[in-house]
Amino acid sequence: RRAEQAAAAARAEVARDLETKAQAIAALEAQLHELRGQAEQEQARLQAALAHLEEERARLQARTGELAGRIEELQGEIRAASEEGLRELEELHEIVNTLEQALQKMENRRLAADRQLKQAPAAPVPAAPA
Repeated sequence: RRAEQAAAAARAEVARDLETKAQAIAALEAQLHELRGQAEQEQARLQAALAHLEEERARLQARTGELAGRIEELQGEIRAASEEGLRELEELHEIVNTLEQALQKMENRRLAADRQLKQAPAAPVPAAPA
């Protein structure tokens, strides 16, 4: 009889251990299920963020290409304007040189005329009729 009681007590203890372990396993499975759900949500959030960033990168790459083209266009315009400005400055310089030469010739003629007047005998001035 004692053996039966000992066996029954042992079976009861094993049953309690099994129940405790089954509850622990159930709790761990529930926690695992919850963590998997959280991981799936996080993975979905990260995939959405990645997709958004890839779209943004593609948009920025396209914009970079547009801006690079515009920069080249503006650089060409600046070069053309600079070259035109330099040509105009050269033309103005030539005009200034021509005007300076013309002024020098006129000054030389005036000085020559002044010398001639000083060297010529003074002509009598006719009297005005009364």
